[in-house]
This record gives sequence, C-alpha cells and structure tokens, in this order.
Amino acid sequence: MNSSQGPRRQRHGIKKKLVEGAGGLVVGAALVVFLRGLSKNRRRQGTQTTDSTSPPTSSATQANNE
Repeated sequence: MNSSQGPRRQRHGIKKKLVEGAGGLVVGAALVVFLRGLSKNRRRQGTQTTDSTSPPTSSATQANNE
C-alpha cells in the first residue's frame, strides 16, 4: 500500500513553527509596549490633575513666607 493512497495529513514543518513563534514574540512585545504607554499616561494625568485642581490657599502662602 502506497502512502499517497491513504488519508492525507497536512504536515507542518519547523519553518512554520518558527514563523508562528516569531509572530507571537512580536505581538507580545507590542502588547507590553502598549500597556506601559497606558500606565505612564495615567500616571502623568494623575499628577497633573491633583496639582492643577488644588489652588494654593492664602494660609499656605503665608506659612511659606514666614
């Protein structure tokens, strides 16, 4: 019996596995960079909102002048 007469199976070689692995690494790295950018942006917005929303009071400026 010849192997070509039996049911055909798709054979995936090492090249396909390497390409898929490299693609996974690229996608994973892009995700990490994206999430880091989001967290840094939130930190910047958090510090800006607390500084800009609380105007200095007259008692605080008098304490600094003394």
